[in-house]
Amino acid sequence: MQNTPINPDTFSAELYRAVDNKDLNSLAHLLSDDIEFRIANFPLVKGKSAVIEANKQFFESITRMQHTLVDSYLKNGDIFCHGSVDYVRLDGTTHHAYFSTLLKFKQNKIQQYLVFADISQL
Repeated sequence: MQNTPINPDTFSAELYRAVDNKDLNSLAHLLSDDIEFRIANFPLVKGKSAVIEANKQFFESITRMQHTLVDSYLKNGDIFCHGSVDYVRLDGTTHHAYFSTLLKFKQNKIQQYLVFADISQL
């Protein structure tokens, strides 16, 4: 895993802009073909098409979300970021959570995408 994008703040903002906009095309552009993705306690998902499908299903389960990044760090070629996220459920109610994300790279694409958050109330 190598060739990390130079600015972790810019890359993290681009990633979460795509997620908040539910923009699967922009998200797919950031992912390697052999990506591994996990959010919370859900099983690990492998491969770009499976990860995009998992995100599509999640996006369809909520009305919208808005991430607020607090900080991003670059360490040994990996990006760590954390912040909070506000969700609006399909019934209009809201949920607030904190998250941390670890991103590992392969040829400037995300190869490992691990999200740590409590989304059990969604």
